[in-house]
Amino acid sequence: MVRCSPPQAEAVAPQAGPEGEGEEMRQYPNGKISPDDEGQLTIMVSSHVAGSVKVTFPKPVNWFALPAELARTLAATLLHHAGLAEDGMRQLEEQAKTAAAEGRVQ
Repeated sequence: MVRCSPPQAEAVAPQAGPEGEGEEMRQYPNGKISPDDEGQLTIMVSSHVAGSVKVTFPKPVNWFALPAELARTLAATLLHHAGLAEDGMRQLEEQAKTAAAEGRVQ
């Protein structure tokens, strides 16, 4: 239940009316926290072998807010994926060293 606002709300999306009105039904699990609150948003966190953590948003956002407990969960998820990304990077480095030692080019 991440809540957000697009970068240029007035230009990007029509302003929503009261909860549940507008072009699409919007959900506000903890109530609307500001006039430019666009409602609930789902994000995806993933890690890459090359040492990066990617956070994907389904639309452009200017800000997002979460309850404290969910913020801790997001932080733990980011840390988990950072560890996976670092492990993947180490594996790539080890493979490159092994290939160089054996005279193979990668």
